[in-house]
Amino acid sequence: MTITAPTTYERVRWPRHLTALDWRQGDHVMISAPTNGGKTTLAADLVRQRSHVVVFVSKLNDDTLTHRFKGWTRLTEWPKGGPHAWQTRILLWPKAAKTIRETVQRQRDVFAPALDAIFHEGNRCIVIDETLMFSDPRMIGLGDQLGMLHYTGRSAGLSLVTLSQRPAWIPKVIYSSVTHAYIARTRDAQDLKRLADLGGIDTNELRRNLSQLTDRRDYVYVNPQGDAPPAVVNTRR
Repeated sequence: MTITAPTTYERVRWPRHLTALDWRQGDHVMISAPTNGGKTTLAADLVRQRSHVVVFVSKLNDDTLTHRFKGWTRLTEWPKGGPHAWQTRILLWPKAAKTIRETVQRQRDVFAPALDAIFHEGNRCIVIDETLMFSDPRMIGLGDQLGMLHYTGRSAGLSLVTLSQRPAWIPKVIYSSVTHAYIARTRDAQDLKRLADLGGIDTNELRRNLSQLTDRRDYVYVNPQGDAPPAVVNTRR
């Protein structure tokens, strides 16, 4: 009996990967890594390929995000009639209120109409800086809108980039629509189980390669659509 050796994904330098990446308008990206794993750096590099980008920021402060998106227009709410034509790269970052509850409510009140406006406008790239907080009904609670945008994104010319600390914290609907996924090392049983929702890939093979990552900024890249081979990339190499 012939035993096939486990496939080890090719390690590809980050600049080479970005150059070869075929990320089309309407395609969605998933990024999962723990805190300080380089999610913001990865997202900032990726969205250079898009011309109209809005980052929905739910964190109160984020020095890395401020640095990596330096020079972007910062808005505290979505303008009536939309941003100016020259405001093509936007951080939608509501101001904090006096209490946690009021701050979360303010974020909901700012983000919900902005998503509706972008949905009707189309042809933008949306970055969600923390998917769990954004979608969980116990927090900002906009998971239904986020799911609808993933379903309709391609026809509306919308691309979504969703960031999360763990794969298990990403809504299941995202797995069925994602085109490009970047996943950092995890051994959590819930995380590994959720990765099985990425169709079109060998889940056992993915798990083996995740277990072999050594650097906290290492990511396994997979394309569930089968349009590109899997690889291991590091945002600093």
